[in-house]
Amino acid sequence: TNLTETSDYQPEAARHAAAQRLLNDVGYEAGSVDGYLGRRTRRAIDRFRDDFGIRGEMIVSNELLDTLVGQAVEHRELSGYQFCNRTNIELYAAMGYTEDDAWRTEGWWALAPGTCTKAINDSLPSAQIYTYAVGYTTAGDQVEFGGDYPLCAGDQAFEIVGNVDCESRGYVTVGFERVETEGRSGWVQEFVLDGGGANALAPGRGQ
Repeated sequence: TNLTETSDYQPEAARHAAAQRLLNDVGYEAGSVDGYLGRRTRRAIDRFRDDFGIRGEMIVSNELLDTLVGQAVEHRELSGYQFCNRTNIELYAAMGYTEDDAWRTEGWWALAPGTCTKAINDSLPSAQIYTYAVGYTTAGDQVEFGGDYPLCAGDQAFEIVGNVDCESRGYVTVGFERVETEGRSGWVQEFVLDGGGANALAPGRGQ
């Protein structure tokens, strides 16, 4: 949540704008972030106050703002897409998805053994996320986590729009695995190695 407003707000209006932005972030539709307590903003505040038992005469009180901040932090932790490396080797992960009718692929996220990282912080852009990861054992053998969906990727860090003519644009084509996120706002994807040492893409879990 970014509470730095571009408008030249007076202190009270800035306080109201902060409440509006936080209400929108946690799913209480307060409308435009303009610092004005209009009808829509007041309805959102009333619903939030009722849901969390906030009392008092001041509409945008310190208690309201503190509770909103806490809910925004919790909401952010439960949103987005998280990669977790459950192997004993370092992995580099990438993802793809469609947004505004266009393919987008990006990477690489470096994952040390036993660590997790968020590739998407906010709500997921699509019900299907496509993932790929690669790493190398101490013996130099390549380990891949992928699938049958060909998407563009880069040798170095990349953000690519479109999924045609990968090679002619200086990219490579890589097989990604499709992950159905079941309409959730958050998802955790784990990369694991099975008992025989073969790679496997563990079932993700929604949040």
